[in-house]
Amino acid sequence: DASKSADQMKKCLPLIKDLTALHGKYKELVEKCFSSNHIFVKALDQAFKSFVNNEVGGFNMSELLSFYCDHLMRSQKRTTERELEVELDKIVRLFCYLEDKDLFHESYRRMLSKRLLSKKDSNEELERTMISKLKENAGFSFTAKLEGMFNDMATSGEIIRKFKDHQSSNKTNAIGFDVAVQVLNSNHWPINQNCTLTLPKALMPVEDVFGKFYAETHQSRRLSWVHSQGSCSMMLELKRRHELTMSTYQACILLHFNAARTIAVKDLVEKLGITEEEVTKAVEPLMIAKHKVL
Repeated sequence: DASKSADQMKKCLPLIKDLTALHGKYKELVEKCFSSNHIFVKALDQAFKSFVNNEVGGFNMSELLSFYCDHLMRSQKRTTERELEVELDKIVRLFCYLEDKDLFHESYRRMLSKRLLSKKDSNEELERTMISKLKENAGFSFTAKLEGMFNDMATSGEIIRKFKDHQSSNKTNAIGFDVAVQVLNSNHWPINQNCTLTLPKALMPVEDVFGKFYAETHQSRRLSWVHSQGSCSMMLELKRRHELTMSTYQACILLHFNAARTIAVKDLVEKLGITEEEVTKAVEPLMIAKHKVL
């Protein structure tokens, strides 16, 4: 279970902080007391390489280090950018000792994709700084896909601007609500494209209208919709109006409740074209949250 795994990783965060502090302590000792003599530098490197590659709590240190990066990036509002950059320098020093850098790369890329797509958890300047530090130590090929993700976000922003201009000048084919589509290169992003969701009628114009626009402007490319990564803001009419932000799956489920007071899970599975597990995962937060929607 991904949430349980994340909770277990959080318990290991103090270890990473302690390791960065320990390395800083002995690095300073080697520099000041031994004038960075190569024998002592080598001994320090060998010592850290020997235990930094041990598993902790069932997790590889490559995973824990990337998770610690994610934790720092998401908690940036509670610290200054300069302090964060110092922390990133410390992480990169430990990164250099990792034997399984590919695992770090995949784990870091997966978490970066979530930060970039959520936007609220992403500081582009700081993210690029980290990638630059990784490139310095691991080379261009190591960070090529990470940099490609940023390029995709910039290109996608330009596509959306052109689409909105197209919509404003073509009222007969307007969707009727705000849409922000992220057009991403599948080679750069660690996203499962096997999405079988069938959109309710109210949301179908998004695929139809944007799909037609994209096909006309990018004739050599094929567009695949990955609704599992999407989000939606909806107005809910109870005693008063509420604006809720939720996953696309949850929005589709709620839209089906416009036509019925009760719907069986098996019926939602049939209507949406996704698995029972996916339906249950989307419905549960709507039922057990502090403010229940269903």
